[in-house]
Amino acid sequence: MNIQLCDSRVQSLNISRAAETKDTDGEIVHFSTNFGFKPDLENNYFICFKLVVETPCGSTVDLQYESMFYTDEIISEEFQSSPFAMVNSPAIAYPFLRAYIATLLTLSGFESVVLPTINFQAMYKNHVASNN
Repeated sequence: MNIQLCDSRVQSLNISRAAETKDTDGEIVHFSTNFGFKPDLENNYFICFKLVVETPCGSTVDLQYESMFYTDEIISEEFQSSPFAMVNSPAIAYPFLRAYIATLLTLSGFESVVLPTINFQAMYKNHVASNN
């Protein structure tokens, strides 16, 4: 099966400037991923990243970012819960999200934030453990 990242887009975005400066390192306050598999899109699936980041100056970025993937085969139920879909796909899309956040904040006059790397394998293991 060949898989390709074919589109990424912002679904919602809110940036608020802090009234007071806080001493943070650009921490992720909230991070989650949701996967979308639609029966009418047999060869496409998407990952929605939900993210809240507190910038070094204490401002907040609240973002929903969606990445869509295309496959050359019909997506099976087995694939939907596979490690590839739940580990590799977000690992492929996440660098684009990181670059978007860094660029957006810099161009908006905020201090730049470089999001940390995420261990999607550990997230998958936690997901599997919680569903057993």
